[in-house]
Amino acid sequence: MLHLIFQAPLETATLERIVATDAIVFFEDSLFQILNLGENTMKLQQLGAELYVLADDIASRGILAQELIPTIIVIDCPELVNLTTQHKLIQTWN
Repeated sequence: MLHLIFQAPLETATLERIVATDAIVFFEDSLFQILNLGENTMKLQQLGAELYVLADDIASRGILAQELIPTIIVIDCPELVNLTTQHKLIQTWN
């Protein structure tokens, strides 16, 4: 499943629905939840899911890739489209 997360703060109920085979893309203000050494760093890394963020979103918020959880993959819009075609199920969390 592909999870599109827009919510901030990140809810525990959301994390409980994510499994290791899932992919997660963080958007908008949810980016502040994936800063390295943030309160969700360990939780997100322990999920085992692939973690993504759009390069444009971090740039517009003045966040550097080095400030993110080390396992985050920075992608562009065409790569996001590719993720949506790879996953049959997509869940949006607002």
